[in-house]
Amino acid sequence: MRRRPCCGTAYPAHRSTAMRAWLATQQSWLVERLPAYAPDLNPVEGLWSSLKAVELANLTSPTLAEVIQQAHRGIQRVRRTPHLPYSFLRNPACHARMTGHASMT
Repeated sequence: MRRRPCCGTAYPAHRSTAMRAWLATQQSWLVERLPAYAPDLNPVEGLWSSLKAVELANLTSPTLAEVIQQAHRGIQRVRRTPHLPYSFLRNPACHARMTGHASMT
């Protein structure tokens, strides 16, 4: 039987007695505990990094609307660059966790 990965954090609901009991009954789940903050395991961090390096770099604006507009421009730039979104998924740590080729200790 192939086990499905399931990620949890130190969030109290993920560590509760009820959750542990339920997970014990789910033999097909492979539970991976993630640290509270793990940007290398979160592909959207690559997107934010790209936006902060280009569209939002040194941006000063008196309104939030302009910041939002620049962020939308950056997202459109990423969409127009076919290899860029996939590069956010190529982080070795993220790929290993998502494919079940590593376990957390």
